[in-house]
Amino acid sequence: MQARMAHPTDESFKQMVSGKTLDNCSIVASDVTNAQTIFGPNRPGLKGKTVRQRPERIEPEYLGIPRDFYRLHHFVTLTADVMFVNGLAFFTTLGRDIRFGTAEHVPSRTAKQLAKSLMKIVKLYALGGFAVRTVIMDG
Repeated sequence: MQARMAHPTDESFKQMVSGKTLDNCSIVASDVTNAQTIFGPNRPGLKGKTVRQRPERIEPEYLGIPRDFYRLHHFVTLTADVMFVNGLAFFTTLGRDIRFGTAEHVPSRTAKQLAKSLMKIVKLYALGGFAVRTVIMDG
């Protein structure tokens, strides 16, 4: 019944039922309270009336690279390509041997935009102490 009336709040619905403003309604206020206890809050009614809660901030974790791993993979061969998801272009890279992949949305596929995205990735590897040996564009 509450759904047919465009999901009023439980308090408003109790007032309507107890005030006899609804014709041919066999529901009483205690029925509304019991339904809320059994089934929980009126979800469709809450969806339109609640405000989005701000999510908690996530602090990034930085991990050190083990020396053995760094010695084995100091030079990284980087492969790159443009991938499409639902018509949106993403610049994707994969570091061979270490299997580190990245993806970045690119608004256009111009040489300038792709070079800018590639330099971001090369700088990211440089932060970790790696040197990019070769860049291969898959066709």
